[in-house]
Amino acid sequence: MRRLAAFLLLGTALVAQRWQDTCGKTPSGQVQLLQAAKDAGSDALVLLVAAHPDDRYVLPATWIRSCLGARVAVLLATRGGGGQNSLGPESGDAFERIRTLEAEAGCSHFGADVYYLDRPDCGYRRTAEEAFAEWGRDGTLRDLVRLIRTIRPDVVATTHHAEEAHGHDRALAELLPEAVALAHDPAFSTTGPPHRVRAFLLGGGGVSLPTELRVPADRLEPLRGRTLRRLAYDVLAKAHVSPGALAPLETIFEAELRFAPQILPGPTSAASPFGPLPSLFDDDLWPGDRAEVQNLRELLERDLPALAARGAAAIEPATRALQRLRELARDRPPGDVAARLARRIEALERLLLQLHGVSIETEVPPGAAAIAGEEFPVAVHLHAPDDLATTLRAEGLDGIEVGLETLDGRDLAQPDRGPVNALATVRMPLRAARSGDPIAG
Repeated sequence: MRRLAAFLLLGTALVAQRWQDTCGKTPSGQVQLLQAAKDAGSDALVLLVAAHPDDRYVLPATWIRSCLGARVAVLLATRGGGGQNSLGPESGDAFERIRTLEAEAGCSHFGADVYYLDRPDCGYRRTAEEAFAEWGRDGTLRDLVRLIRTIRPDVVATTHHAEEAHGHDRALAELLPEAVALAHDPAFSTTGPPHRVRAFLLGGGGVSLPTELRVPADRLEPLRGRTLRRLAYDVLAKAHVSPGALAPLETIFEAELRFAPQILPGPTSAASPFGPLPSLFDDDLWPGDRAEVQNLRELLERDLPALAARGAAAIEPATRALQRLRELARDRPPGDVAARLARRIEALERLLLQLHGVSIETEVPPGAAAIAGEEFPVAVHLHAPDDLATTLRAEGLDGIEVGLETLDGRDLAQPDRGPVNALATVRMPLRAARSGDPIAG
């Protein structure tokens, strides 16, 4: 009898827009299985910076995740409150909540964490100077540096450039080179230790340069059977619905994704378009025995995708690799090594859940809302084969309490075989003080 533990995190994301489509089920299926195998082969992190929730960062995010297996984080300057609301009368903070949920829902398609500069979006601005008049140039620069030091990406990239029509886009293209440089400067005072960005790229402008990084946007992604820009277009269509009907695909995304490199650490290739980036297996980062590095690296970065395509053949080597990385991560202090270990561990855990045929599906009753001081129910379905023994536990995020019980009285902490149907009761805490974030609610 096989055994596996499934872990469910419940928090404020339960009220996200299109909950059942974007957050209500763990990734499953052959595409997601092979994506997890690809993800286990990389621990690089790329930060994509954009002005608005529905900007063109969706296309490079799709390329980086599906073709490279690197992780993506997204940093948005605004929450998009200056756009058009075709869904209803909401404006101001109410509309920005809608746009925020759309950004989170869209980024869930490529597993990206989203960060916000929370600069005001009062509509179209012609120049960077007009944007800075509302944002505050010095404060925005300081917050950019702070977030780069917080996120600690290997690569920072944006599709924005100095020739953009929108002042918000121009403002970011002007500030980012300064922010990347200052993030590594110990003399610049802001939250977090200095961080060196290894590769930095702005968007390609009107004139093509021989040094540009170019990616065909009509490249077919074979696992998903669609081109990169069609995949990105589908994310916009599914998640970003408040601005109204989308313009044609060719209008939103050009046939070629172009970047103008500002910093590159070395030669590029199709497999490493940003140049050589730090890896967990580098001599100065690997925390274990150097004798085991070559075999482990070859397994994760070369062999695992082929093994995963054969199903059960990947279980034993993936389990051994996961156990070893967990040993190395145990009691390790926060830092670059711990973060890279965590990314590889998460991918292997995701891979093994799918190889074992396990997924978790949750359902929130229609009209349920997360209200401070109150509770709401969530139906939890753990899908597992009959020969697999599982335990199931739930934890709340950010002070949220979660109770988990089955209707038949099964003790979820004890291994038992087959699927599980349970009920989670989510209890929202009372907030002692109002948050400074207008979107916190």
